[in-house]
Amino acid sequence: MPIKGNKIFFEFDPYELTKRAPAPGTVRMTKEEIAELVHEMILDYVGAGKSPVRNGKWKRQLSKDYKELKKEWSSSLFANMELKGDMLDNLEVLINPRGKIEVRQTGKQAAKADGHNNHSGKSKLPPREYIPKQNQTFKKPILDAMKVVIDGNNQDFSE
Repeated sequence: MPIKGNKIFFEFDPYELTKRAPAPGTVRMTKEEIAELVHEMILDYVGAGKSPVRNGKWKRQLSKDYKELKKEWSSSLFANMELKGDMLDNLEVLINPRGKIEVRQTGKQAAKADGHNNHSGKSKLPPREYIPKQNQTFKKPILDAMKVVIDGNNQDFSE
């Protein structure tokens, strides 16, 4: 289960996900580029009120009470996970000590993130999945963008 203490996470090897082989000497650089790309793309999907998770659930509509509260903080009146910004500011995508890319929320934000991602299976909150569970993956445009990075770093520019 992708929950440990104060952390909710999804870890992956981009080469396994994309079925691409790394070019020698490019693994770390490519993973760093992919981590940054995935972070940006998750935020883009969430900002548009959509799940970046393949077959991920996303309830775009807000409850009447929450919509009223959100009017005080934001001009967006649909579910984009942004009220004060603290949860999305806490979202990290990095290379972990095992050499995999990890998408994670930690600390107090992990409980909030689990509320909508429901990795624990205990949440009653509306689903807004933006961190895949271990049996899930990202939507095709994100996987395709990873392939572009890998393929671009695999090109031989020698003469």
